Amino acid sequence: MCDESQDHDTSRISRANDIGKNKVVTALVTEMANRLFTVCAIYQENPYVQYQGNSELCKLIAARVQELLDNFYKDFKKSKIRDPRGFLLILDRSFDLIGPIAHDYFY
Repeated sequence: MCDESQDHDTSRISRANDIGKNKVVTALVTEMANRLFTVCAIYQENPYVQYQGNSELCKLIAARVQELLDNFYKDFKKSKIRDPRGFLLILDRSFDLIGPIAHDYFY
């Protein structure tokens, strides 16, 4: 039993490493990160970026958003940043398959 779980973990890690090398995934990550960054910049926010720890995709998006925010606020030091700083939480919804079905569509 222990060997099967180790094989499963090893294959999952190798797939996670392949995510960053896939051109389509890289393009989507860049697009999502740019959109999230744009929202933060428009609202003059420099949030603490946090992500779901077991998702390589969330980690890539969070790293790209943080990089864009760091570069932006380094270049525009005179920009006003709202205080207190908020949080940008990046989650992978693929682990929760029933959530969208059970959730009320009215916010």
